[in-house]
Amino acid sequence: MNPPLPGPSLLAALADAVEVAAEEAAHRALKHFPDGHGGDRDSVLRAFRAHGTAANLAAYALRTEAGSANPDWDNARDLWHTLLNLAGPFHDHPEIPEELRETLAEWEAAASDRAADADAPFSARTSSAGRP
Repeated sequence: MNPPLPGPSLLAALADAVEVAAEEAAHRALKHFPDGHGGDRDSVLRAFRAHGTAANLAAYALRTEAGSANPDWDNARDLWHTLLNLAGPFHDHPEIPEELRETLAEWEAAASDRAADADAPFSARTSSAGRP
């Protein structure tokens, strides 16, 4: 699956939505931590916030790459897939742009296929010419 790359404003909106959704998820998770575990709570909060920050960084790098005079489309595709992986768990969050919800849902549904490919031996993933 290789979904089409959306425009810069939609990429920014997606990254912002992931940041909001990750922050909300962090606060839901923190409800399960008893008082007195401040260090653990801080670690959980930092991890979820890092998820949102990573989405923003991927979107920024993708917009920069795609908008450059000589874009490296392989790099752009990898950045897009990174952003999809970060956003996928939040595909049904209300902040996710409507235009991307179906793409994210399909991306998440195909995750098990990608995981199976990643677990396959390298020789099984190469073509007859010996290239992946």
